[in-house]
Amino acid sequence: MEKCLEHWKDVNIWSRIEQYKQIFVESKSKGALSDLMNDFYSKINDPSLNGAIFIAVCRGKINDPSLNGAIFIAVCRGKINDPSLNGAIFIAVCRGKINDPSLNGAIFIALCQGKINDPSLNGAIFIAVCQGKINDPSLNRAIFIAVCQGKINDPSLNGAIFIAVCRGKINDPSLNGAIFIAVCQGKINDPSLNGAIFIAVCQGKINDPSLNGAIFIAVCQGKINDPSLNGAIFIAVCRGKINDPSLNGAIFIAVCQGKINDPSLNGAIFIAVCQGKINDPSLNGAIFIAVCRGKINDPSLNGAIFIAVCQGKINDPSLNGAIFIAVCQGKINDPSLNGAIFIAVCQGKINDPSLNGAIFIAVCQGKINYPSLNGAIFIAVCRGKINDPSLNGAIFIAVCQEKINDPSLNGAIFIAVCRGKINDPSLNGAIFIAVCQGKINDPSLNGAIFIAVCQGKINDPSLNGAIFIAVCQGKINDPSFNGAIFIAVCRGKINDPSLNGAIFIAVCQGKINDPSLNGAIFIAVCQGKINDPSLNGAIFIAVCQGKINDPSLNGAIFIAVCRGKINDPSLNGAIFIAVCQEKINDPSLNGAIFIAVCRGKINDPSLNGAIFIAVCQGKINDPSLNGAIFIAVCQGKINDPSLNGAIFIAVCQGKINDPSLNGAIFIAVCRGKINDPPLNGAIFIAVCQGKINDPSLNGAIFIAINDPSLNGAIFIAVCQGKINDPSLNGAIFIAVCRGKINDPSLNGAIFIAVCRGKINDPSLNGAIFIAVCQGKINDPSLNGAIFIAVCRGKINDPSLNGAIFIAVCRGKINDPSLNGAIFIAVCRGKINDPSLNGAIFIAVCRGKINDPSLNGAIFIAVCREKINDPSLNGAIFIAVCQGKINDPSLNGAIFIAVCRGKINDPSLNGAIFIAVCQGKINDPSLNGAIFIAVCRGKINDPSLNGAIFIAVCQGKINDPSLNGAIFIAVCQGKINDPSLNGAIFIAVCQGKINDPSLNGAIFIAVCQGKIRLDSYTRLIDPSLNGAIFIAVCQGKINDPSLNGAILIAVCRGKVRLDRALLDQELPVT
Repeated sequence: MEKCLEHWKDVNIWSRIEQYKQIFVESKSKGALSDLMNDFYSKINDPSLNGAIFIAVCRGKINDPSLNGAIFIAVCRGKINDPSLNGAIFIAVCRGKINDPSLNGAIFIALCQGKINDPSLNGAIFIAVCQGKINDPSLNRAIFIAVCQGKINDPSLNGAIFIAVCRGKINDPSLNGAIFIAVCQGKINDPSLNGAIFIAVCQGKINDPSLNGAIFIAVCQGKINDPSLNGAIFIAVCRGKINDPSLNGAIFIAVCQGKINDPSLNGAIFIAVCQGKINDPSLNGAIFIAVCRGKINDPSLNGAIFIAVCQGKINDPSLNGAIFIAVCQGKINDPSLNGAIFIAVCQGKINDPSLNGAIFIAVCQGKINYPSLNGAIFIAVCRGKINDPSLNGAIFIAVCQEKINDPSLNGAIFIAVCRGKINDPSLNGAIFIAVCQGKINDPSLNGAIFIAVCQGKINDPSLNGAIFIAVCQGKINDPSFNGAIFIAVCRGKINDPSLNGAIFIAVCQGKINDPSLNGAIFIAVCQGKINDPSLNGAIFIAVCQGKINDPSLNGAIFIAVCRGKINDPSLNGAIFIAVCQEKINDPSLNGAIFIAVCRGKINDPSLNGAIFIAVCQGKINDPSLNGAIFIAVCQGKINDPSLNGAIFIAVCQGKINDPSLNGAIFIAVCRGKINDPPLNGAIFIAVCQGKINDPSLNGAIFIAINDPSLNGAIFIAVCQGKINDPSLNGAIFIAVCRGKINDPSLNGAIFIAVCRGKINDPSLNGAIFIAVCQGKINDPSLNGAIFIAVCRGKINDPSLNGAIFIAVCRGKINDPSLNGAIFIAVCRGKINDPSLNGAIFIAVCRGKINDPSLNGAIFIAVCREKINDPSLNGAIFIAVCQGKINDPSLNGAIFIAVCRGKINDPSLNGAIFIAVCQGKINDPSLNGAIFIAVCRGKINDPSLNGAIFIAVCQGKINDPSLNGAIFIAVCQGKINDPSLNGAIFIAVCQGKINDPSLNGAIFIAVCQGKIRLDSYTRLIDPSLNGAIFIAVCQGKINDPSLNGAILIAVCRGKVRLDRALLDQELPVT
């Protein structure tokens, strides 16, 4: 301390502080200390003075300095033993250890580099930020936050909020019904969380946190062993392992590099994201998500959602009726998923997850062996193998590079995407999707959806009434499809998959001979030929380089994706998808789904009330689609497909001229232009690089985007050119482009623009308009529609009235006039005044969003620029951008701003405002709404009244006016006056936080910037009124106006003490 004060005097800091406050320093003699304290109290009690500063060391001569409901900050390198804090706020910032501070009903914050052993926190808020370990702090009904580099062992949190942020390990915090957040580099062993929220973010391991009905989040680099989560939310994000968190009915999220062993999740949400392994998390009816690079072994998920994302293995998570998602590089062995959703995404193997009626998704590089999925959704996406996941009636998706052996899928959805083989997944009535480079042998799919995408072979998947999709380079032999959906995408051959009434999709380079499809969906995508698949009322999709001759499709879904020709497949009321390089002439599709994906042309397929999808490089002329779904994906043009009430999807590189879509779904994905498809009440999706002029969509779903005259329809434009005036009236318009979107006039409609050009005045009235382009979107006239603009340009005045407007672009969005609509702007430019009234406005862009006039709408702005005044009134506003968001006028709406720029005054009144950006957010006027700002810039005055405001950004947040709301600011910039009244405000940023005006709210600021405690020169009066204020940052926090609240400052940077030190940065000692 003496060296620090000497340094302050040398650099004139001491003299500058003394200009505002008198400084008192702890005396070395006991006799002088009494006089010094009396003098100090006389100064702070003198109303003519501006307070005083008292500087002392921990474990010095000052014991019990009248800390009654006061803020105690300990910055030391030693230990803190028994400070006798009774009902006080204790903040320990040290590099040593903390042993038994005997905190009773107090807020204890430990920031150190050492260890924390048994602080005996009873009903207190404990925050440990250290580099050491935390052993048994005995937290009972308290808020425990551990941020350290060591370990946390048994904090005994009972019904408390435990947050562990460290680089070490966390062992057995004994959290019972508490919120436990562990962020460390070590391990977390048995925090004993019972009905608590446990969040572990570390680099080590998490062992047995004993979470019972609690939220457990583990983010570490180590392992998580047996957190004993019972009905709790467990989130493990680490680089280590997670072993047996014992999650019972809890949400468990593991993100680590290690393993997860037996979290014992019973009906809980378990999410494991790690690089290691996950072994037996014992998830029973829980959501388990494992994202790691290791393995997941036996999480015992029973009826839970288990998601494993790792690089290792997943062994027996025991998921019973749960959602299990495994994303890893290792293996997944026996997660015991019973009726659960299991998703495995890894590089290793998945062995026996025991999924019973669950959704299992395996995405890995290894293998998946016997996950025992019974009626569950199993999705395996990996580079390894999948062996016998025992999926019974489940959805199994395997995406790997190796093999999938016997996943035992019974009535489940099995999706295997790998480069290896799939052997006998035992799918019974399930959806099995195999995408691999190897083989698929006998997945035993019974009535399931099986999708195999691989380079090898598929042998006898035993699909009975299931959806089987095989995409591989090898062969498919006898998958025993009975009434199932079989999709084979491979480079080899498909011989006799025995598909009976199933969906068969073959995508290969070889041939498909007699798959015996009876009333099934058959999709063949190959480079060879398809001869007589005996499809009777089935869905047949052929994607090949050869020809398809007479597949005998009767009332079936036929999808042909090839480089050759398709002549007369005799499709009667079936779904036909043609993806080829040549032409498709008269497939005789009557009321069927026809999908043409080719590089040539499609002339008159005679689609009557069918789904027609054309994906080609040529043109599509008059397919005569009447009430059908037409999807054209090509590089050429589409001229007059005569779609009446059908779904038309055009994906091409050329133009689409007058497809005559009447009440149909039209999707145009091309690089050219779309001119006047006359879509009436249809879904039109245009994804191209050119322009779309007046497709005349009336009441249809139109995607793409120059005056389609959509009336109550969904309009989606995905192109690289421009979209001018699609005249969408009450339709769904989605604009996703790289250009600009100007005045789409969306009134209560969903507008989505996805293109690379421009979108001018689609006149969407109550429709869903989706524009995805690289250009601009000008005035789509969306009235009460969903407008989604995803572009790289700008969006100007889409006039969305009560509609959903989504703008995703790189440019700007100017005045979409969204009134009560959902407006989503995703762009790189700006969004100016979309006039969203009660709508959902989502702006995702790199530019700015200016005044979308969202009134009671959902506004989502995702951009890198700014968002100015979307006028959201009672709407959901989500701004995700790199720029700024200025005054979206959100009144009672959900405002989400995710950007890198600024957000200025979205006027959110009682809305949910989420700002995720790199810039600033200025005054979104959120009143009683949920405001989440995640940005790198600033957030200025969103006017949140009684709303949930979450700001996660790198910039600043200025005055969001949150009244009784939950405000979470995670940014690198500043947060200025969010006016949170009785709300939860969490600011995690790298910049500053200025005057959030939190009244009785929970304010947590975690940033890398600086912290200004008030506009004066004191460390007093943050104006926190009964609120919890936690500031963890490296930067500054300027006047959060926290009155009577809990202020926790945890930073790695510097702390600005007063206005006098605006130009001087002080080192933390």
